[in-house]
Amino acid sequence: GFLQGANFSVDYYDIELSKGISLGSAQETIRLCFEENNQAECDRITFGPPTDPLNPQSNLTSVRAPYRNLLPYSARGLDFSASYYMPLSKWFSESKGALSFWLNATRALETLVQSGATIRDIAGQTGGDSGFGGFSDFAASPDWAGNLAVTYIGGPLRLTTQFRYTSKGKLDKQMPKTAPGEDGFDPTLVGSVSDNSVPSSLLVNLNAAYDFKWFDTDQFQ
Repeated sequence: GFLQGANFSVDYYDIELSKGISLGSAQETIRLCFEENNQAECDRITFGPPTDPLNPQSNLTSVRAPYRNLLPYSARGLDFSASYYMPLSKWFSESKGALSFWLNATRALETLVQSGATIRDIAGQTGGDSGFGGFSDFAASPDWAGNLAVTYIGGPLRLTTQFRYTSKGKLDKQMPKTAPGEDGFDPTLVGSVSDNSVPSSLLVNLNAAYDFKWFDTDQFQ
């Protein structure tokens, strides 16, 4: 009946990565070399002429810090998908057009990432304070994110409106920030910010396409 052409699904995902890629540090390379006598790490260190004649490694000039497989990562959530194709002839007998609806949404339940020696849940982080600054290994994980597209199809003409929604959240939960009124706020400390919240956002895209014949080309858009 009326629901002919409708599809809906819900998927639960549970992802665990034991050794995600992370950028190494010069400090870690030096520690592994001198404290654990790791020769492979020592080979990444370049020494210049000794400043202390009794210590051939007294003049460290450069350190190469490669990417490493060290970071654990896990994420749980729900993916929702729905689509509906409706010929307009259901409403207008003479109409040859149709409407197409397509929806994808994700609900993040938990996103565990490691920051230093600490594992934090960044579900609800919608800001890019760490990620876009190049200091983070993980993208934001909003509580809700979704895409809705509505398309009119009328012969060679297609008109599409797309809505992209991101729920409100925190600026940064991987390197936690504190705002006035929150425990630990101190404007003299790193990590204290005037506003730790990010409002929800809705982006709207409009697209129009038309198929027509161009010389001997059957489909030119």
